Amino acid sequence: MKKILILAYSDLRHDARVARQVDFLSEGNQLTIACFNSPPEWTHEVLHIKRIRPTYLEKAISSIFLLTNQFESAYSVLYDFPNFRSKIKDRAFDLIVANDIESLPLAFKIKGKEKILFDAHEYAPGTLKISSCGEYFFNDSINIFVKNIYLR
Repeated sequence: MKKILILAYSDLRHDARVARQVDFLSEGNQLTIACFNSPPEWTHEVLHIKRIRPTYLEKAISSIFLLTNQFESAYSVLYDFPNFRSKIKDRAFDLIVANDIESLPLAFKIKGKEKILFDAHEYAPGTLKISSCGEYFFNDSINIFVKNIYLR
């Protein structure tokens, strides 16, 4: 029996794709699912990730971090890394599944000997519309982040 941690920055009561993944991986594996919310009928261990609603100031600070390629600092402002990491600090898994680009930094932060599977279902370089400064800024930053930090 493999121990699998699934990281999903979403409400799994309304995310059919991740729910299907959970169903598929359930058989013969011990699952721990980290998400914003989950279906009440699930019998798996669920760790709720606190959903951060950044203020305008926090968004500005994280934008400066992103512009200066300080990705981990930006993510620590936007996501609840320290609290979640404390929930699983002494845990070991065989596999960590990062279900979106936002959960990838957390996967690498908590990684010990575990393998990481990145589900890049919505990530394709250059696919964000460049119709505003924010989208251009995010697209460029995330591409640099993935290439330089995790794909080396």
